Amino acid sequence: MVASTVGISEIIVIAVIALIVLGPEKLPDVMVAVGRVMRELRAASNAVMREIHADFEEPPPVLMRREQPTPPAAITSAVQQDPDAGEPRPPATRA
Repeated sequence: MVASTVGISEIIVIAVIALIVLGPEKLPDVMVAVGRVMRELRAASNAVMREIHADFEEPPPVLMRREQPTPPAAITSAVQQDPDAGEPRPPATRA
């Protein structure tokens, strides 16, 4: 990552500048804090990546078959009524 693009000479220059700016007393504390922040960021990034991978790896939920709604009684009786004879016809049976 970053270490592959930054050479040893650049790291030495950054360390010398940090030593001059922060001083020898504050530099260890700042480095510990920077290390802690980097560790927390890496852990958070890994957690997000694990969550994303888990979402893509789990199978899709099984879709449930919906029951057909029953029509109201008025519609059922009107459909079963034979318009020519005026007599109700027997209900249709499902095969």
